[in-house]
Amino acid sequence: MKIINKRKTKKWSKLLPYLSLYIMCLTSCTSVTNANVSNNADSTFESQAEEDVIVSLPISEIEEQEETELNFQEECLDEPTTPNIQILEETEDEVVEERKLVALTFDDGPSRYTNELIEILNENDAHATFFLIGQNISANSDAVINAYESGNEIAIHTYSHTSFTNMTIEEVLSEIDTTRSIIEELGVEPANLVRPPYGSINSELVENINASLILWNVDTEDWKSRDVESIKVEVYDAISEGDIILFHDAYPTTIEAIRELLPELSDEYEFVTVSELFNRQNVELENHVKYYRYK
Repeated sequence: MKIINKRKTKKWSKLLPYLSLYIMCLTSCTSVTNANVSNNADSTFESQAEEDVIVSLPISEIEEQEETELNFQEECLDEPTTPNIQILEETEDEVVEERKLVALTFDDGPSRYTNELIEILNENDAHATFFLIGQNISANSDAVINAYESGNEIAIHTYSHTSFTNMTIEEVLSEIDTTRSIIEELGVEPANLVRPPYGSINSELVENINASLILWNVDTEDWKSRDVESIKVEVYDAISEGDIILFHDAYPTTIEAIRELLPELSDEYEFVTVSELFNRQNVELENHVKYYRYK
């Protein structure tokens, strides 16, 4: 004998909104999928609700099943309607290798070629220290200002480029002070760095010159060869991290060599001023000390 359970039919109708929401909770891949599943579920259960439900289970068992379904509904409603789905994004860390620091230095300027050199430095995001001869400044003062305002360092190479060892201590100090004053009159603050002409200096002078004494460990001999390829070979054969490289901005061949060298080397080396070379290593330059390179 078939028993028609109309009570079951009535309760199923009440459950329809909750069951639809439950289905939407479980199927959250996309909004379109949610809508399709929800609509399909609604139409299915509504069609079943319109018809008599033929049940062969005992009433008590049906009621127990209904209570279980209601409890499950309440648990589902307590949960967020949007499932907590963690999307793990796979990221690849970009490893940026630091370039090696090298100091570019230019002696005997400023000259008529210095502004062109500054333009090349700017194009390659490079900086340098210019050791100036005092007697050359007035004819090329615009180049001194240009170099300074472009982030380069201005330093002293005496007034007359006379060897220190051929002068008295008083004469050496006078040449340094005179050159510093000429630079300052342009509104430029020179670094407290001095390069002895020809690299000639003795211990007595070191003790009396109240500045850091900057020499070099790579000599391009550009003043001697005045040849672009020869200058480049000197650099390529010797360059390494921490170098202080000596050039002279008084020769057009040096300017052309720099034009070619910087793009070729900039992937591996960063060209900086003398002060920055040491500052980046947390090393403070001291007065009465000779420096040939960083390391």
